[in-house]
Amino acid sequence: MKVAKEWLLLTLKVEDKIWFWEEGYHGVEIGDFNMYASKVNCIHFNPVRNGLVEHPEEYLLSSAKDFLNKGKGILKLSFING
Repeated sequence: MKVAKEWLLLTLKVEDKIWFWEEGYHGVEIGDFNMYASKVNCIHFNPVRNGLVEHPEEYLLSSAKDFLNKGKGILKLSFING
């Protein structure tokens, strides 16, 4: 695990600073269900857009299976009703 951490720190380091987000990124508050659904959809379709899988639920570390009722993914999810 130590090697992975060191590699990650080297990968993210730019001019002695750690850069994780793209320049100009600003967080956005999710204010309603439509915006939430849009963000979840975007996350689930990233592996498809990048050619890693054909369908979102095929990506191993995705919660798409759970969201699409196509089975249980390997990650444990907790849904909050509010």
